Amino acid sequence: MKPAVFRSTLAVSAIVLALAGCLQEGGAISPSHAANGSVAPATAPAAAPAPKREESGAPQTAEPGDDLRPMSDAVLAAVLSNLARGCEKQYKAAESALYQELADFYTKRAATNEKTDFDALIAGMNEDLSNVYPQASATAAQTGDRGAKRVLVWSEKVTRMAASILSRYESEGGAFLENTKVWVCDICGFIYIGEVPPAVCPICKVPGFEILEVART
Repeated sequence: MKPAVFRSTLAVSAIVLALAGCLQEGGAISPSHAANGSVAPATAPAAAPAPKREESGAPQTAEPGDDLRPMSDAVLAAVLSNLARGCEKQYKAAESALYQELADFYTKRAATNEKTDFDALIAGMNEDLSNVYPQASATAAQTGDRGAKRVLVWSEKVTRMAASILSRYESEGGAFLENTKVWVCDICGFIYIGEVPPAVCPICKVPGFEILEVART
């Protein structure tokens, strides 16, 4: 379930960076609100293994291996941005501000130094749509997890939409984004291209004020 949601988030971020003109030429990004992080490779970093314990009960440090992967600036930006949002929702303003400051730093570094591999990103999203979502949905149905089922429905719709937009951007470049606005739902990641966003998000049904404009640099 996690890779699918993660890649959907990254696809939204790739479009944000594309709009800001940072993917090919380099530069800084200045979204009006952090749109769930920054663009990154399609493969999400795996969680570090839990420390092993010897029979004495003392913790033993895990040895680096295949489960540990280096994270690019873009991945760090995405992770830190999500941590900032999580703290915000828990009313931890100080912690949220610190995470967001770090996310902004890595977002700017990623926009300057990293290029987007559209083929890899789209391929990863198609893999999610073909295999990951069906498997995760089946698991959620078996366990009766209604919350997970709802989130998966939202994420799958957003992923299909983002994959379509990225494919168009890859073939046409930024021309179709000129002289228009790009909006992103702050709750589910729904992307809207046009002058005025819908009054209600068609994916998660939140009011239109949750659909935020991506500011151009």
